Amino acid sequence: MMDGLFAKNIIISVILPVWNPGPGIDRCIESLRSQTLKDIEMIFVDDRGTDDAMEKIRAAAAEDPRIRILENPENMGPGLSRNRGIEAARGEYILCVDPDDFIDHHFLEALYQYAAEKNLDIVKGSFVLDIPELGISEKSKLNREIQDRLAKGYPLYMVFKREHQSMLVRRKLILEQGIKYGDTRYSEDMYYLFLLGLSNASFGICDAPESYHLVYRKDSLTRTYSDVRLFDRLKVFRTCLELLLKRDHDTYTKKYIIYQVLFFLRLHAYIRRFPGQKESAKLFLQELREQVEHCPLLDNDIKKNLVLRGLVKYGENIEKRPFAAPFVKPGRKDYLDIHLRRLAFAVRHPNEIPYLTKDFLKPVYRKIHHFSCNVTVLKKR
Repeated sequence: MMDGLFAKNIIISVILPVWNPGPGIDRCIESLRSQTLKDIEMIFVDDRGTDDAMEKIRAAAAEDPRIRILENPENMGPGLSRNRGIEAARGEYILCVDPDDFIDHHFLEALYQYAAEKNLDIVKGSFVLDIPELGISEKSKLNREIQDRLAKGYPLYMVFKREHQSMLVRRKLILEQGIKYGDTRYSEDMYYLFLLGLSNASFGICDAPESYHLVYRKDSLTRTYSDVRLFDRLKVFRTCLELLLKRDHDTYTKKYIIYQVLFFLRLHAYIRRFPGQKESAKLFLQELREQVEHCPLLDNDIKKNLVLRGLVKYGENIEKRPFAAPFVKPGRKDYLDIHLRRLAFAVRHPNEIPYLTKDFLKPVYRKIHHFSCNVTVLKKR
């Protein structure tokens, strides 16, 4: 009877995939049960972990009828577990929380009040990174970045990069437009955010002080490196690209693709430094190269963009960074590393020297042009 009462009045369904969250599950449960917004349900999806988290959840469920438990037949990963929770949810809005994190007591009420007042499909709340070992609690700057980019006309799929846990989403939108998390073990949230960005939903940012707290754990899945994680991210990008190419193209479509490719090249430059990862990095670069080469929107950019040109024509990872010499002050080691790698590339491929020179001089020309424009304006005044 009590369960039926809640079923009629549920405002927010909180979805939590549970797989070995550690002792953080205690604080997570407490933060949800003590929310000032009481008309919620908490759906814990048991993903067959090996710690005692589910025992604690079942004990809490015996005291709180708002807690529901779904059991996976086998370990399915966080994405598919969240999808199961969303399918079973009954609330007007959905919020996905990681069971080793926690939220401030007024967080759900603040987000819902903002969503109801503005009649929004998606509301992004404040996000805080907590590192208990170092005593650090740092507020994310992503909300401000999103606001700045939206003001410049960027579409939502280009600004929804991360922090899906602090996004309150209308369940009707999710069901009607088939929005879901990816089936990969890693980067499943990137697919979810991309689909949200394509949905043309109404969106707003709630800058209330109440926040979602991501608790840093060294042994967390998102903090550990593996080949699976690397190639899962590339798989998600490939799926998103296929969806994007089926739509009407605009200038931002190409920007999104190039941004992602440059991100993967920086990621490759990072992972190839790990011991024993030489072959994986090589295979990763090869798959990325094929993806870029067969993208119809990048034909002209491959000829003009030095990074894409080097990747497709030679399979080289020439990481692009904003050359600012001799104006640069910080990061001299990074710039020196780029110089040396481009010099090595020029030695192996002398026909590319004109392109390297032109690319190197671009920021210098921009600086000179900017200075000339300012001088002209001063003269007119």
